[in-house]
Amino acid sequence: MKLADRTTRIVPSPTLKVSATAKTMAAQGIDVIDFSAGEPAFDTPDFVKEAAHSAIAAGFTKYTPASGIDELKRAICDKLSRDQGIQYEPSHILVSCGAKHTLYNLAQALLNPGDEVIIPAPYWVSYPDIVRLADGQPVMLETREADGYAIDPQRLEACITPRTKALILNGPSNPTGAVYDRKTLEAVADVATRHDVLVVSDEIYEKLVYEDTPCMSIVTAVPEMAGRTLVVNGVSKAFAMTGWRIGYAAGPQALITAMANVQSQSTSNPTSISQKAAVAALHGGTQFFTELLDDLTPKRRLIVDALNAIPGLTCPTPAGAFYVFPNVSGLFGKRHANGTIASATDLAAYLLTDTHLACVSGEPFGSVNHLRLTYTPTIETIQRGLTKLKTAVQNLS
Repeated sequence: MKLADRTTRIVPSPTLKVSATAKTMAAQGIDVIDFSAGEPAFDTPDFVKEAAHSAIAAGFTKYTPASGIDELKRAICDKLSRDQGIQYEPSHILVSCGAKHTLYNLAQALLNPGDEVIIPAPYWVSYPDIVRLADGQPVMLETREADGYAIDPQRLEACITPRTKALILNGPSNPTGAVYDRKTLEAVADVATRHDVLVVSDEIYEKLVYEDTPCMSIVTAVPEMAGRTLVVNGVSKAFAMTGWRIGYAAGPQALITAMANVQSQSTSNPTSISQKAAVAALHGGTQFFTELLDDLTPKRRLIVDALNAIPGLTCPTPAGAFYVFPNVSGLFGKRHANGTIASATDLAAYLLTDTHLACVSGEPFGSVNHLRLTYTPTIETIQRGLTKLKTAVQNLS
């Protein structure tokens, strides 16, 4: 059987692969410390579960409109008005089966073969493959750790060609935790406007920012960008609802309609019960954000300080999300019993095999010099994992 060419352009999600491997090892009785999972350790809030139970009891278990129920679209409009300061109508909203599904719909609706999408690196692992699945071409825009991974507008402009259709922004970033400031967003908006480029603003981690770090959408910084920006968000990260699979998009009506048509011929509607749960989350989640950040803040400090204390590693403090992205290039060339550490991928494999510590190489995120670790586990688990990591590094020669 000859498969479609597009299947040869992509690989399985490396983050999901590592997480699955860690779960398999744990099921075999191996004591695995898992720093790979991209989800909060908190359970979904009780008031959200109660909304789902009520929906089931009321028989809200049938098909809904393919693009989502009006009640949820209005809740999303209210959220965007409250947080981004931009007014949307329900016709400008699409509800999908997670933010990843939203991005897939976008690529299918927007891209023709050979169209280009600019992706700042480091990037979330799925962005390039989502573009490739639509026969598009990802164009990587390098950013520097020394600059806080800010986008240089001149380098951005140099990436633009007549085939450029979109630019993806992700702030706070997975994997770096970086947040774009107003000055950067204004400069990006200027370039995008002059070159008629759609901005895709992935804001899935927007609620997870620390201390007094300002985090804003590009449509907040430059309201005129609302007509050429697709805001992508969801309930997975901010409400600990990763398994409920609800994401959404807000943007130009013609684009939203095209994405909805794609969805209507693929998944149809997101789960009816999850949509009712998402309505409750968007209306009542403020206290949960506070509790989630109160839990994550000391874990962030712990893991950053511990990583920086290990010779060969350097780790900036992330401004948002729940990942650290330490630079491990100081360990390249060191040896262990079964080989040499020549890359972040080698180090991640060594840690998993020899110390049963699961983390993800930075290579699928666009950096050969970094690892990505999440700090959502318990304090005790993080401490045990960091002890394993320190010992593994000390055992290198």
